[in-house]
Amino acid sequence: MTSDSQHNQIEIKKTGPWVDNHLHLFVGSWFRGNVFEARTKTKRRRQLAKPLPTYYDADRQNPALRQGALRLAASQSLEEKAELLVAEMDAAGLDKAILMAMDWDMTGEKLAVSHWDQLVQLAAVRDKHPGRFLIFCGMDLRRGKEGLPLFERAVKELGCVGLKLLPHWGFYPNDKEMCYPYYERCVEWNIPVTSNCSSLGSSHVAIKYCHPALWEDVAYDFSEMNICLAHSGIPYHYEYALSLAISKHNIYMDVGDWQAKYPHEIGDYFRLVRRAMDSPARRKIMFASDWPVFRGLFDEKSWVELLTKEAGKYGFAFSEEELNLFFSENVQDYLDLDL
Repeated sequence: MTSDSQHNQIEIKKTGPWVDNHLHLFVGSWFRGNVFEARTKTKRRRQLAKPLPTYYDADRQNPALRQGALRLAASQSLEEKAELLVAEMDAAGLDKAILMAMDWDMTGEKLAVSHWDQLVQLAAVRDKHPGRFLIFCGMDLRRGKEGLPLFERAVKELGCVGLKLLPHWGFYPNDKEMCYPYYERCVEWNIPVTSNCSSLGSSHVAIKYCHPALWEDVAYDFSEMNICLAHSGIPYHYEYALSLAISKHNIYMDVGDWQAKYPHEIGDYFRLVRRAMDSPARRKIMFASDWPVFRGLFDEKSWVELLTKEAGKYGFAFSEEELNLFFSENVQDYLDLDL
């Protein structure tokens, strides 16, 4: 660990493209109704004079970024949102980003556009911005083997480079009958898996499906398949996620959603990155924003600069080598791609 708190103020020489390993791009027109409305409203909540506190409290948001978030929400087209995202990436010095498509087909949401058609639209955005985006195909593995043809089309026809899972919608990722056929395809096609491993609770998710421990047997059974524990087990299981990244050669982790702990517990975020960098997991931890989930707290530039320019304010410092691992080299190892 470098002791020079001013180190992060100097110009950083990149060893490769810097990547946001986990973000989303979608529009309201894909849904016939508010996608979370029915699941976040309860009788008790409606009766309260003041809503229950959440990670999205307005008084925690940066007013300037809040305006940007409102502009983002008002965007009418997928391309308009993509242009806003690319502008943020440029300002942040991010060269590429991985779009994590989400499979809503089996969630009971009021869909206007099927998952396949959403993937087609995302592929069109990727093609319109050459070299900036890669796509992971989201799959709800409750589809069972009947979903494999869609997954194969996404990889072979649309060029998706990974599998994205949201187990909290109702399945255990170590379920052999339901999930292993998908992992077998991942090994066959040499593509990785990213799975939500967050214990950030809300009324529309079941966090029992998201514990990092559920991936230990999978990592052993599919030793040739790289696995990313998205969100690194925030906020209660990040120690477990870190221990798996240290002990399992094919387990990685990203830091998306750690914005939620700002400002009171952001030290946990720095401690996680610092401890990873001081361990074998230094080659396993990857930058991610989960944009636009916490866009009212951090835009891409401010989230990047928290590591590259402001870590000293919190008593931490990261070397140029460590920052290049975090933003570039580790994600290329995880993808098994030269970007």
